[in-house]
Amino acid sequence: MQLGPFPLAELRLDRLAAVWPEASPLLCLAGTGRYAIVALCWREVPWSEVATRPVTGAPLDAATPPFIRGYLGLVPYDLYAPKRAGDVPAEPRVFRVEQALVHDRQAGLLHVTGAPVTGLGFTQVDAASIAAALVSPHGTMVPTGDALTLIPGGSDDAYEQLVRRVLEDIRAGRYYQLNLLRYFRVEQRPGRGWIGARLGRFGGDFTAWFSLPDLQVVSFSPERFLRCANDDTGTLVHAFPIKGTAARHLHDPDLDLAAASALQCSTKDRAELHMIIDLMRHDLYGASVPGTVRVLHAGRLLSLASVHHLEAEVCATLRPGITIGALLAAVCPGGSITGAPKQEVMLAIRAYEDRPRGYFMGHAFYAADGGGFDSSILIRTLVQQGAGSFEYAAGGGLVIGSDPVGERREIAAKSRVVTLP
Repeated sequence: MQLGPFPLAELRLDRLAAVWPEASPLLCLAGTGRYAIVALCWREVPWSEVATRPVTGAPLDAATPPFIRGYLGLVPYDLYAPKRAGDVPAEPRVFRVEQALVHDRQAGLLHVTGAPVTGLGFTQVDAASIAAALVSPHGTMVPTGDALTLIPGGSDDAYEQLVRRVLEDIRAGRYYQLNLLRYFRVEQRPGRGWIGARLGRFGGDFTAWFSLPDLQVVSFSPERFLRCANDDTGTLVHAFPIKGTAARHLHDPDLDLAAASALQCSTKDRAELHMIIDLMRHDLYGASVPGTVRVLHAGRLLSLASVHHLEAEVCATLRPGITIGALLAAVCPGGSITGAPKQEVMLAIRAYEDRPRGYFMGHAFYAADGGGFDSSILIRTLVQQGAGSFEYAAGGGLVIGSDPVGERREIAAKSRVVTLP
């Protein structure tokens, strides 16, 4: 039976949470771009099944949803980062999706793509009932709920002292920039209704929500990592590193404009971004046709619900036949959440943070059967493993001009996706 497309102006994640079967896992990539994807019928598969697939760009036909069947997945930071003896690294989680809801915001349509498959360990929900509930005009808005209470792993003084240690290493010439995370335990146990409503209010362009029996990853990420597209020369890969942060002043337009202007003129923040642009150029070179790496934009303003950022764009033509695994091995972990020079910085990060990062600063992706790969960096992310507490992590790129107090305040600004009432 053919279903849809259904008219739907907005895919509200609070509505999705309300109509989704409580016992069913949920896989959702639903940022603020043109498309959002919700898996309806899927099974978990080994990482090798997608890692060995050749990278192919998205089809040029914009009238067709970019995802009919394919894969959704999570790749942890630790897969490509240095490890210590005794570390228990997080593993990639990959799901073969045979049927999905794909919401086209531009057209205002909800598509049901693919077809359900039974057996072979598939999990599925009823497409017709979910689609009908989402397009029903009688749904109610779920309140965003109380703000979360974040309990830091160490005191403010301890964090600022750690920043000073990093700055001493920078002055000594060990590296130029290092991304340092601050980890928080979440006092509450947010339910799906709260998560869906909160993502709807504060979710970035690359919101990801993986709700599994043994893992929850809830990402408010504004940062696209890699997107692959076709042109006359072959398959292009675009990277979109973000650097620089200014808290927004949404109740005072003049202050908000001043904050955005100051960020765009900031020598320190521009330096942060340009270092990572150079690093991404280097990383993409290892996966690309020689002579094709280029910078399309050296820093534009990206304004989100709670902060402003600077975003760059670097592009290259991929080597013919390169696999997804080989592409990620060349560029992971992302430059914006490591630093420069990358290998030395990753060793230092593991020592400073004194723990594996797991899914924090990893990425979420889709790889479509018809061609197309798109992914995000898992920043502004909540993670719950097993029956443990939720954790949250936020950080920033430290350079010689960084100020410990300013860096702590920047982390507070980046945490407002869960701490604002």
